[in-house]
Amino acid sequence: MKTKVDSCFRSIPFEIFCSENEEKKKPDNIIQVLRTGTFHNTFFNESLVISSEVLASMIKNFSSKIRGIDPMIDFAHRSDLEAAAWIKNLFTKNDNQELWAEVEWTEVGEAAIEKKLYRYISADFSFNYRDNETLKDHGPTLFGAALTNRPFVKNMQPVQLSEQNINNSGEATTMNELEELKKENLELKNQINDFSKKMELLQKQIQLTEKKSEFDKLLSEGKVCPAQLEAFITGDIRAFAEKAMPINFKAVGHGRTDDNENVDVDVTVMRLAEEKMKQDSKLPLNKAISLVLHENKDLTEKYNQKYNQ
Repeated sequence: MKTKVDSCFRSIPFEIFCSENEEKKKPDNIIQVLRTGTFHNTFFNESLVISSEVLASMIKNFSSKIRGIDPMIDFAHRSDLEAAAWIKNLFTKNDNQELWAEVEWTEVGEAAIEKKLYRYISADFSFNYRDNETLKDHGPTLFGAALTNRPFVKNMQPVQLSEQNINNSGEATTMNELEELKKENLELKNQINDFSKKMELLQKQIQLTEKKSEFDKLLSEGKVCPAQLEAFITGDIRAFAEKAMPINFKAVGHGRTDDNENVDVDVTVMRLAEEKMKQDSKLPLNKAISLVLHENKDLTEKYNQKYNQ
């Protein structure tokens, strides 16, 4: 029993022209792939009728990814070789009579066109693609396209390397308009950067004000001296301890000391505060000091005596 195998057709080509402008340009990323019409294939001894319904089916199957692979533009219908471009989107134009594609050219594809190694593009498609796993028929399906110099049908609408692109709405955007958009985007980025810098500066000022307010409170309670302000704000524990006025007393707190050992109150507070900050990396210095003084009444008393003298 013979199984009918659907034929894969190579469609209408369209010519690619290089711009006469001396400025180097990349190939247009919006290209025509196919159009409606009746085309006679002498090899298969049949006529190929491409309707708007055929184009619609190709778009539907592309969007549904029924083939499970991304369609590409290859070289001379050799899909086993490297890609000249990848097809990113399909859509119709001119009252659904033309199939167009948004493509992403590869470096070798761009080079082939710029050096005029190829001048045409021809689509590969099936009128009724059958999944080789599920055996389900999906109707007209675009497989991809190829750069070629042997077109099947001539007199197609050429796709030029022009100074315009197609935006998301399908409208042409000139190079001047693109340059204006680039300038606007650059200005917007600069404004955003300036705003970010101002916000960062404002946040630093807020943090500085909060730390200064906390230090003033500690100063009013006699727990710090004015010389410790800068070290307190910068979080420099050693400098904070060095700036404190020395007063000796028997060490109290978490560590065990000799009864005859005299230890500076600020050094002890800083040591205990540093231990707490090691236990909790997010704990700020002022909070650590407050916790130490709250947990050690004897230490707090000596601390207050030192700065109330």
